[in-house]
Amino acid sequence: MTSGDRRRIEELFVRYELEPTIRDVYVEGGVDVALINQFLKDSKCTDVSVYEISTIAVSRELVEELELENNDRGRAICLGMTMESKLGQDNAQVTCVVDSDFDVFLQKEYECRIVLFTDYTCLEMYLFSAKTIEKFFSVFLRGFPFSSVMVLRALTDTLQEVFMIRLANRVLEWNLEWLSFERCCLADGERIQFDREDYITRYLNKNGVGGADKKQEFIGNVESLRNKLLPEPRYQIHGHDFINLFCWFIKKNINKAELARPDIVTRSLSLCVSHEDLAKENLFKQLLQRVRN
Repeated sequence: MTSGDRRRIEELFVRYELEPTIRDVYVEGGVDVALINQFLKDSKCTDVSVYEISTIAVSRELVEELELENNDRGRAICLGMTMESKLGQDNAQVTCVVDSDFDVFLQKEYECRIVLFTDYTCLEMYLFSAKTIEKFFSVFLRGFPFSSVMVLRALTDTLQEVFMIRLANRVLEWNLEWLSFERCCLADGERIQFDREDYITRYLNKNGVGGADKKQEFIGNVESLRNKLLPEPRYQIHGHDFINLFCWFIKKNINKAELARPDIVTRSLSLCVSHEDLAKENLFKQLLQRVRN
């Protein structure tokens, strides 16, 4: 989508001033659109439109002025804050749904009623459940060698470890470019073995961070952050890591690589998640309250 195709924020102000009954939801990406759309459809909210934030021209200057990151998440938060400043806190026409990301660990909070944050790190974590994955195995894969409970157990330790590595990079402010971690994983039956030290070595080398002292500093931060792990794993798993490792594990155990593409798996899981289960979560309760207001 070119900049000329995107709607300007000024146009949105006019739109909402002229049409007070409009209910629009803005999210970070296409997968988010699909999940939110399906939930609203199942909730009989058919007059609500869901858009990717990329359809709106949110300038870098405005994002940086609000001290936000210039990415889809930052732009969605920026849009919510800007709309609230123009339309007021009680406005229900606009809702921005955003991943909580590292906010729980960084103790970051935002003063904006228009922006709703996921209960866990991201929207993909609502798919991280035994019930949803079991249905995926049954409907889309027509069976799997291990139960969904066993698979979640296998995934969790590695995913939390990788999350701590991501978080250490964030806390240290090293701005390292991410490196796929699956090459440092070994499938051992229903278990996954992750070579953390080898991965960190590769990760730092890729980013030109050499020396034993730097590596030890990084590992020390990961160890320190591990002490802050919460009982609920969904607070400390990155959504893309979950999907990528899940796809990797599928390919290691069954010969159906064509069904283990991240985009296909994510959309399939979105169709398997229970509407009733989503409706119990705080994010979706708040969302329904806003769009029905």
